[in-house]
Amino acid sequence: MSASEMFWEQFSVGQAWTHHRDEALAQDEIIAFAKQYDPLYMHTDPVQALSSPLGVHCASGVHTFALAQRMLCDALFSVTHVVAGHRIENFIMHRPVKPRDRLSLTAKVMNVSQHARRDDCGWVTLAIAVQVAGTGSVLTYDLTVLIARAK
Repeated sequence: MSASEMFWEQFSVGQAWTHHRDEALAQDEIIAFAKQYDPLYMHTDPVQALSSPLGVHCASGVHTFALAQRMLCDALFSVTHVVAGHRIENFIMHRPVKPRDRLSLTAKVMNVSQHARRDDCGWVTLAIAVQVAGTGSVLTYDLTVLIARAK
């Protein structure tokens, strides 16, 4: 599909998309992101992180969420007429994301509904799961977005 081909009418409950991040998460990538956006020692200092309550050097949850958004765009939103984001619910960080982890994302349609006041767009709720190969989900959440209807 080329850019922005999917409209609201093309979404149905149960549809799913998956995207695998091409490269493993690098330690320097975790540190650089954390220094700018979440400068806590468990993200910026691999040695000191070993004495944290988690006992590991890990990516910020904000970083994991940002990577999820990129994978979601690559898998789905880059070919969808997205109007706006609306709501994030049930946001759960299940386990830390560590250097060398390989992330993937699955987005599954949970609900499709008409907008109450607008006939040019509708709601789509997606169940998002970010996984690390071999360990299961590291982040899950439900995302509701407004999608344009075909004219």
